[in-house]
Amino acid sequence: MTCLPGVYGDFCNLPCSCSDGGDACSEVEANCGHGCAVPWTGIACDEDNGAGKIILTYVRVNPGQAANVTCTVIRNPLVAQSDLVLSPIGTELTAHEDARSYKQTKVVGITLEADTEVTCSVRDTELMETILLMPYVLPVYADASGMLTLSDVTSTSITVSWPAWNHESDTGDGPIIDYRIQYRRDRNDREFHGS
Repeated sequence: MTCLPGVYGDFCNLPCSCSDGGDACSEVEANCGHGCAVPWTGIACDEDNGAGKIILTYVRVNPGQAANVTCTVIRNPLVAQSDLVLSPIGTELTAHEDARSYKQTKVVGITLEADTEVTCSVRDTELMETILLMPYVLPVYADASGMLTLSDVTSTSITVSWPAWNHESDTGDGPIIDYRIQYRRDRNDREFHGS
């Protein structure tokens, strides 16, 4: 069965919006040979994207570290990389364009000392998204007297234990789930090694 332009599938009942109106979808996969009509996006050109959409995410980090902030704009017509604006300006890590999916992505590193508001926008449009980046609040035990216990110390091993996290009295983003041990092979060794 051959489907008319604008539909695809076994029964020609699934919509697709290819560019130029007369560009038919492929029968099974709905791929449009010349892309989607504006403002449609998606594999089958069946997602009305309107003015576009911004997806803004980040990876939470400790204070003083750089958080990777990812801004992806999905819009037909495709946004130019130079029109994708992040504020405050961070260190650009990567930039990626996926023309088939109408996605433009930029990843920047922003050093966090405190909560920081980041905005991703498209130049000369009203398309904008804002996110609040919050670094972890380092965990602190209310009772620091018995915090860390070292036992069974040998030349090749050590046992480290600590009290259970008390959600009512301890503060910060707990619980503490592990400690990373670093050691020197001997007193003259200047380099620390990880466990």
